[in-house]
Amino acid sequence: MVNDRLRQYIERMLSVIIENSPQLLEVTMNAGANIVPMKPSTNHRIEPSNEIKTSSLPLEPVIEEPLPTPTPKKQTNDNKKAVEKAYNLASKVEGGRDYFTSATHTVSSLVAGKNPRVYLKPGNVIQIISRSSGRTIQIVVSQTTNQLICDAIGGTGAYYPNAHWLVVCTKNGHYYFHNNYNYLAIKDGEIVIIPSSINEKSPVEAEFLVQDVLGSAQAIYFESVHMPGYFLGFNEDGNPSNAPKIQRKDRSSQFETHI
Repeated sequence: MVNDRLRQYIERMLSVIIENSPQLLEVTMNAGANIVPMKPSTNHRIEPSNEIKTSSLPLEPVIEEPLPTPTPKKQTNDNKKAVEKAYNLASKVEGGRDYFTSATHTVSSLVAGKNPRVYLKPGNVIQIISRSSGRTIQIVVSQTTNQLICDAIGGTGAYYPNAHWLVVCTKNGHYYFHNNYNYLAIKDGEIVIIPSSINEKSPVEAEFLVQDVLGSAQAIYFESVHMPGYFLGFNEDGNPSNAPKIQRKDRSSQFETHI
């Protein structure tokens, strides 16, 4: 199968990159080591109405290019470009992004010795912590439009129900996250909340592909399935990232999950 060969090629490439450029790794074995102290939240909160309810393209041949040869002068940026090259290659075939993600998970777990997606189980209620702001993603009411929006300045624990997200898993390994059927989503290139109900199908804009931060024991990325190349992200003040920032994989788009 072409996808099996693609996955094997990507795993080999990532392994060589890790071996030759360990500074790329972000192994943080102590949970919460990168989370900054919380500040009192002054945002306009909403009161939950009730408890959270549980509930083809043709294949292209894979051209196996030679892996990078180890050299003393290899730079971190070169290896980052190599990772992006592998990702772009994967994107050209059906299911390629999923195979790249699977390969990254395999390599990252071997290096970090821990699965950063351990809490992403169907039915789990989690909190999603931004590594940029050090706080949780929460639902709030916009003071200008009176609509539901989200930010990353929420608190942690049971006293912050607006920062709780129910995990919904799809059969192909993708995810939805909602709070009382208000879905976290990326729509038209913007990070939004899409209200729904128990009787409605999950919004297509709310489907995410979760990727490990290569070599990290805790951090993950959330990429939009509906808009590939767009990532959930927030700045240090907890405000949602806008284009072109939303299309970058950096610290602003890295998150940790807690139960």
